[in-house]
Amino acid sequence: MRPDRREHAGVTGVLFDLDDTLIDWWGSLQACLGEVVDQPTADTLFEYCRATYWERHPEHGHVWHRNTWALHHHRDVAWPAALPHIDPAELTLLM
Repeated sequence: MRPDRREHAGVTGVLFDLDDTLIDWWGSLQACLGEVVDQPTADTLFEYCRATYWERHPEHGHVWHRNTWALHHHRDVAWPAALPHIDPAELTLLM
């Protein structure tokens, strides 16, 4: 975790809409992760999400399903796979 992490009165977690209808889920996730990890760690998690959960249309290759919910739903597998350099105890706190 970032050593300068600030405590936010009463906030213990942030939830995202799991059916990917949150308009700016990417920006929201960046803001949330920015509070607890450095930018390279956040970028690594984002890249894992893009590579693993975003589905591309077979005909034209454009992303057609982001499946962002999977980053949360499969966190016990996704986060350790994306961030193997993070201590397991710290990773549990981040998840």
